Order: sequence, then C-alpha cells, then structure tokens
Amino acid sequence: MQGRSLKKRVIIKNEKERYRNAILSLKKSHTKISHIRGDNQSYIKSTERDGTKVSNNIRNCRPSHFDKKEYHELKQDRCTYCGGKLIKKKATRKRVVIEMHMPKPYIIEHEIAMYYCKKCGRQVSATVPNALPKMKYDIHTVILISYLNKILNLPLERIEEVLWDIFEINISKGTVANILKRCEDFFESEEKDLK
Repeated sequence: MQGRSLKKRVIIKNEKERYRNAILSLKKSHTKISHIRGDNQSYIKSTERDGTKVSNNIRNCRPSHFDKKEYHELKQDRCTYCGGKLIKKKATRKRVVIEMHMPKPYIIEHEIAMYYCKKCGRQVSATVPNALPKMKYDIHTVILISYLNKILNLPLERIEEVLWDIFEINISKGTVANILKRCEDFFESEEKDLK
C-alpha cells in the first residue's frame, strides 16, 4: 500500500511539473518575440541571389521546413494582358505562405473501466489522460485559460469571448472562474500532499 501511494505521488508530481512548465513556457514566449519559434519550425535568414545576407531580423526570416509543397500552373495558354501564345519557361519563382488553420474543439466521451477490489471492497477506476479531476475541459484548455488570465491579464468576460470567437467553445465566465479556482486548488493540494 505504501509503495502505491509513493508511486502515485511521483506520478502526480511529474504531471504537476509538466503542467507548470507548459504555463511557464507560454509566459516566456510572451515576453520575448525570439522565443516564438517552435522546435519543429526552424528559420533561415533571407539571402539575395549573390549569397549576401539580407537581414537577421525575425520579420525577414523564412522557414527552412515546409509541411507541404505545391506547384501552380496557368490553366490557359494565352497571355492575360495581350492574348498572345504563352511559352513555358524552365525557371520558376517561389513564394512562402504561412497558413493558420483555425483550431476546432474535439468533444470526446471517455468510457472508464470500473474495478472492484475483493480484498478491501473499494471501487477503483482508470484515469482520463490530460484531464484534471472533476473537470469538463482538458488540460490544454485549462492552460490556455490560465495563460489568458494570468499572463495576458484578460478579465473573465474577455476570456469567454476569445474562447467563443476563436475556438467556438461556449463557456460562461462563471465556468472560467471555476476552472481558474480549481486549477489553483489542485496545484496547492498536490503541493501539500508531496510535502
């Protein structure tokens, strides 16, 4: 019994540290623009044809990794200006477009297996990953709400608007307040349990 309790504490401590690091990494990325670039998207400096560097300003940086490459051709064989016949050149030009796909919430119903212990008579069940206890929203939503409130200092009404406008999540400011309170209570209680 003691071994399970210790193992559970270690798991909770690791989860708590992971969530705390996620929130802190959001705070760090908010304070310095150079940290906005993710691990999976490295950037290279723009260069002229002769190889000279244009700038190392982040505004002029181009991604070195592409998720997708597309090739575009004209559908007509006549010039759009004069109507003359077009001859295809060997040369092409490249243009990088960074697309932002609007996020969409996924509503998942978790069916949780229940168990009964013959020895002690207690009921035991599996846990739902990436969710705090007794909370309807996943940990990513909780981290986002914490970020909007604690880092960007948005009031509850604005958080409610942001979640609807961007994610189409219909959430009341009361629910936002409850999530923030439960999140604080969870981290405080887990900290006390670990001491």
